[in-house]
Order: sequence, then structure tokens, then C-alpha cells
Amino acid sequence: MKLIPTLSFRKFVELLTFTKKKKENIGVSKILIQRILLSRSAFYISLGIIIGFALAVVSIWLIWELSLDQSYVKVNSENPTVKFDFERFDITNRPTLGDRDALVTVVELTDYQCPFCKRHNDTVLPRLLAEYGNRIRYVAINFPLTDIHPAAFSASMAAECAHQQDRFWEYRRELFASENGLNLQNLLFIGEQIQLDMIMFETCMKSSDIQTIVDQDILISKSLGVTGTPTFFINDKILVGSRPFGSFKVLIDGELENYGN
Repeated sequence: MKLIPTLSFRKFVELLTFTKKKKENIGVSKILIQRILLSRSAFYISLGIIIGFALAVVSIWLIWELSLDQSYVKVNSENPTVKFDFERFDITNRPTLGDRDALVTVVELTDYQCPFCKRHNDTVLPRLLAEYGNRIRYVAINFPLTDIHPAAFSASMAAECAHQQDRFWEYRRELFASENGLNLQNLLFIGEQIQLDMIMFETCMKSSDIQTIVDQDILISKSLGVTGTPTFFINDKILVGSRPFGSFKVLIDGELENYGN
């Protein structure tokens, strides 16, 4: 006759306790696994939202960067064979960057007290020169808005006097960078800083010929319908306002393509 092993009450309690703890541990493990899965799901959802938001921001920026609202661009489409409007200016001896024989001419009408002109020259112009180099001719024309910027006319004269010494672009850069205003004292100080011939410079500042250059720029600009700064002529197109680099790129690339360059 086979004897059936018996459990003492103590062993029986220990077995029940062990079984209960094992079930509890399994339950805890399940909860931990569920929490890990939920936290991972939440992480991936959050990551997806962040990536989606970033892509949306980039897309909006690209659309804005490359947009060419018709209120900002005017095209001479009625008679494209006539001379471009910017040729009303005598740009032969005007301050120029790039190749004077380039197929694309960009003419900037600027005001040295205009914060949007400063922003263009600080951010967009360097990119244009780096991107296109001698494939464009970049010309600076004066358009001081004397009604709201009384010091801008004298600043334009000073820049033209620096041009007489072949230092226009250096002087212009310092004009836009200056935080001391555009009074006569500061205009002379900038000339000294870039080591102009100050006797020649001060004499030039009093010249009626230089004043006539600025006056003519204003008259011609107004005859072309220009009312604000900065304004740009890109061959037969007019780009108004401080526009992003992409706006210039679309127009310049289109002009270069039209000329097979």
C-alpha cells in the first residue's frame, strides 16, 4: 500500500503564500509591460506631432520664401522689346557690383535711414552676390524718402562722394552698420574710418553736382512710380519691398533662363 505524502499546515500556508506572490508578480509584470508600451506609444505620438509641426513650419516658410505675390512684382509685358525702365537712370558710372555686361541687371533704390533697406543689405545682398557673382550687374541708386527720413539725403550725397574715391560699397556698408545716426559729424567720421581723402570728401559734400545726382535719382524714381524703399528693378520687372532671397532667385533664374544662360 503506497503512502500519500501529507503537507503540514505550515507548508500548506507557505505554498499558498508563494502562489499568491507569484500571481501578484505576474500581475505587476503585466502592468509594467502595459505602462512601457503606453509610454512608447505616447513617445512616438509626441515625436510624430513634433516632426509634423516642424515640417509644417518649414513648408510655410518655403512657400513664403518662394512666393511672388503680384502686388510685389510688376512685369513690363505690354512691350518687352523696348528698353528696360531702369535705363532711364544713367547707370554707366554708378556704383556697380558684378559684371557690367551681365545679362541680368539688378537696380536697387535705397534710403540709408530705411530699416528694410538695411535688412536687405545685411541679409539678402550677400547671398545674391555669392549665388550669382558676375552673372548679374548690381547697381545702387539713391531714393531718400526725405519726408520721413530728413537725414537720408545727406547720407546719399556722402555715399556718392565716397564713390568719387572708388570706396562706395565700403562706405555704404558702414552707413548701414552705424548706430550713431546720419548727422554730418557721423558722415565725416565714417569717411575718416575708411581713410577717405577728407579734404576731397568734405569739398564733395558741398558740391552742387553731387546734389544734382541725388535729385535726378529721386525725380526718375518718382517718374517710374516708385513710392517706397527698397525697390528693385530686375531687368523688366519691379520687385517692391524687403523681399526674401527666394523672390530674387525666382526672377533672376527666370531671366537667365530666358537668355539661355
